[in-house]
Amino acid sequence: MEEALSLFQDNAFNVIDIGQFETNGKVGYFVNSLGMGIDAEISDEANRSPLKKWFDFVRAGKLIYLFIFIKKLFSYKPSCMELIIDGNRHLLKKVWFIVIANQPYFAGGMKISTMSKVDDGRLNVNAVHDITL
Repeated sequence: MEEALSLFQDNAFNVIDIGQFETNGKVGYFVNSLGMGIDAEISDEANRSPLKKWFDFVRAGKLIYLFIFIKKLFSYKPSCMELIIDGNRHLLKKVWFIVIANQPYFAGGMKISTMSKVDDGRLNVNAVHDITL
């Protein structure tokens, strides 16, 4: 116990950035990434899917995301989204997804935000919009 406490006293830990967001009047926080659009739907469905346990059991857990991505690709309907970043309003049309990232990887190891670093004081915004299937 004393050894664990000494880590805090000796400042032997790293400080990382935390993102804050507001949607529908509610404030939330995130450490790694915040996704909206098709990626959020894929993650939600993958985590609820009974197939995920089977994919994990055969050590192919990442494939569930690909399986659901292919399924969603033909059913997802891009929509308009408004982002306010540092006080600047951005209205994006036909949004497939927006990922606000504090680190490069998401969704089982896909590299989505190559410039992101957990301790640089910045969050990187990646938006895929106004494109056809």
